[in-house]
Amino acid sequence: MQTLKALAAGAPRRPCAFALLAGLCALLLAACASVPRGAAPWALSPRDLQAPLHLQQQLRIERGGESRQFEALLEADADAVQLAVLALGQVALRLRWDGERLEEWRAAWLPPQLEGQGVLQDLQFALWPLAALRRAAPRGWCVEEQGGQRTVWQGRARVARIEAGEPGHWRIERPRAGYVLEIRSVAAAEDRP
Repeated sequence: MQTLKALAAGAPRRPCAFALLAGLCALLLAACASVPRGAAPWALSPRDLQAPLHLQQQLRIERGGESRQFEALLEADADAVQLAVLALGQVALRLRWDGERLEEWRAAWLPPQLEGQGVLQDLQFALWPLAALRRAAPRGWCVEEQGGQRTVWQGRARVARIEAGEPGHWRIERPRAGYVLEIRSVAAAEDRP
């Protein structure tokens, strides 16, 4: 699998079925339905992470009775969080978050409703320490954690429930947006012995 540095130069152009790719990515982009358009990500700094991350991830999204799978590469250190999402070997989305500014590159065939801030928010809910989430929660929001499960509330409405499974595995339910995201992570090949 390519690293984010290799992907930063751009994906190779191959003829593909853009309609199929767009359909696959539409489910991934369901995350943006739970984040108001134009809303800034929570003010969570990459420095709040407890350790650098270099993960290959398998993402499975269930929405409306359909299930789709994607691959992702996640790198995070004190300076930035970087994510590349791949669909059928094509880069669909690249994000870079430095704690203040979100840079986003999108494939031309990616549906407009997919916004990087929704993807970033799901990662933050799963990966950032509870204390950092609580400090950054916008007014009227709260985050609770009990027995390996986090719940994010906006007022009395549950926005997300995040269940931590075995190390590197999470299940994120977004009832308002109508999707479930399962993340299975492994250390990137360059980090393995």
